[in-house]
Amino acid sequence: MVLRVKTSNNKFFMRTLLSKVVVAIALVVLGLPLASFAQSNVVDVPLFESILSGVIERSKKEAENERAFKQQYSFTRKKVTEYRDGDGDLKSRKEKSTEKKPIVVTETGTPVIVSASSSKKGAEKLEKGSLVLTKDVISRFQFTLVGSETVNDRPAWVVDFKPRSGKLPEKELRDRFINRAAGRIWLDQADCALVKADIHLTDKVKVVGGIVGVVKRFTCLLERGRTEEGIWFLSNLKWRVEGRQVFSQKIVDCHEQWLNVRKVQ
Repeated sequence: MVLRVKTSNNKFFMRTLLSKVVVAIALVVLGLPLASFAQSNVVDVPLFESILSGVIERSKKEAENERAFKQQYSFTRKKVTEYRDGDGDLKSRKEKSTEKKPIVVTETGTPVIVSASSSKKGAEKLEKGSLVLTKDVISRFQFTLVGSETVNDRPAWVVDFKPRSGKLPEKELRDRFINRAAGRIWLDQADCALVKADIHLTDKVKVVGGIVGVVKRFTCLLERGRTEEGIWFLSNLKWRVEGRQVFSQKIVDCHEQWLNVRKVQ
């Protein structure tokens, strides 16, 4: 069997692979509060159980929280992606800025604010993504309650996570990234919502046995903001991937920001 990779499709392949890496790990991190932290080194058991109870309840409201934000708020999404060679020399740079506004429609004479995310197609995508957050996936990690810090003038619990020792299941390419994800998350103490996440891969990941490519390093910083009404939203996402695509060494840096967030009257 001969594996053929068209050079003209290299950049498309790289974007597709990297997007899968980011989405897979981000979904798991957003779902980490669903896990039972019973395996972590927590001395204050009552406090620990209180945090666990809060994050589980909060996780049930995340889909509703996401819809509320997109239906009630307009914002500017800015994305900058830089492609470098193995020596770190910049080869190309793409910058994109998109205005996101809810669509106002009339239903039986009453103005109703909706957005594309509230469509059936958007809901199906959300449900499909949520399949990643299974007990099997969550059980692959070890957790440690480190302490508390102030983030955006609000107290937050600090939790470290890393892959459990031993052999972990790898049915898909996505599993290879999930099983090597580690880092730290911050949970708002009042809302029990994810405020911030700092993630990295503990080991390199081969694609098709290393023939198609190898992701050598991956780091990601994720931050969320909070509206006056208590709605949480993604405000900053920055990630970097270093690896090999076929015969070429690649470095990709991406920075996304959600700016000018304002409620639609």
